[in-house]
Amino acid sequence: MAVSKQLIRSKSGLRMITADNSSRSPFELAEPEWIADNCCTNCNKCETRFDFLKRKHHCRRCGQVFCNSCCDNRLPLPRFAFVDPVRQCGTCAVITKKENEFFHKSLKAFLNGGTFTVSVNDMEPELGAMYICKLAPNHKIITFEGGNATPVDSLAISSIKDLDILLENSNDKAGVPIGIVVTYAGKGNETEKIKLLVAATPNKRQSIAWIIALQKGISMINNTNG
Repeated sequence: MAVSKQLIRSKSGLRMITADNSSRSPFELAEPEWIADNCCTNCNKCETRFDFLKRKHHCRRCGQVFCNSCCDNRLPLPRFAFVDPVRQCGTCAVITKKENEFFHKSLKAFLNGGTFTVSVNDMEPELGAMYICKLAPNHKIITFEGGNATPVDSLAISSIKDLDILLENSNDKAGVPIGIVVTYAGKGNETEKIKLLVAATPNKRQSIAWIIALQKGISMINNTNG
């Protein structure tokens, strides 16, 4: 089901947000509060004193006050649902550029899905069964589409506790992923695990991209500062 959104204008700019916070994507954050102008006499970075010529500018990501030279980056900020590029300080710009790689590239791979064999809590995977694992349009759950295979319950993004990437060569930290073990809070908050192994299909590269997208997405959620 499509998520209902509305266009609002805040003091930071135009934002396309969900109608209620409970529907907000876990990859998005609430708009930060601005530090009051009367609380700042100097730039938060270079400490230059503000005056008639040296104007105050708020970073749309952190809400701190800077001079123009220290807050002159205008970048898209999908993490905060801004429609247009907005002003950001140098520190926040670095974080935003990294996050934008996820929104512009990895999120698409996450939504498109990958093909895997699946085993839950160390049980042997069903012989010949393959599942298309993908992120739901609301970004809140991972679904497992298995055709005639035994159904696998969807997995809430918010329940994920840990990820363990399985590499083709375990001694090579930069090696090619062949699977991933997801540790999550199951029913009754019991710790459970699900192992996804890249299936030997023509879209193998797509499945590898999906694993990388999952890792980047969970890392971003767990580190709200990027």
